[in-house]
Amino acid sequence: MQVQISAVIITYNEEICRSYNTVFLKHKFTGHIEQKNWAILQTSSPYILSLDTDEALSYELKDSILKIKEDWTHDSYYFNRLTNYCGKWIRHTGWYPSRKLRLWDSRMDFTVLS
Repeated sequence: MQVQISAVIITYNEEICRSYNTVFLKHKFTGHIEQKNWAILQTSSPYILSLDTDEALSYELKDSILKIKEDWTHDSYYFNRLTNYCGKWIRHTGWYPSRKLRLWDSRMDFTVLS
């Protein structure tokens, strides 16, 4: 069974998304985590992909998500985030991998953190 995934991206005045099939909802900003949690409640699917506006999916990660849609087997999926600092990719110290919960079934009992 293929699942439908709703994507949530908290943004302020981002225009590029208008060229895609997106829905924009306005909500008074009360804090980053509060805004994400509010947005999750507005989605049409319980399967959520949540990204920050400065995050992008690699081609490999996009392919992995498409495979997950075909065979969802876990409550949630963590992504290894690779940080670019001053034009350089940081692949060492505590900066990589920076594991973040970014894909999950919202019917499970999770609290979204950054």
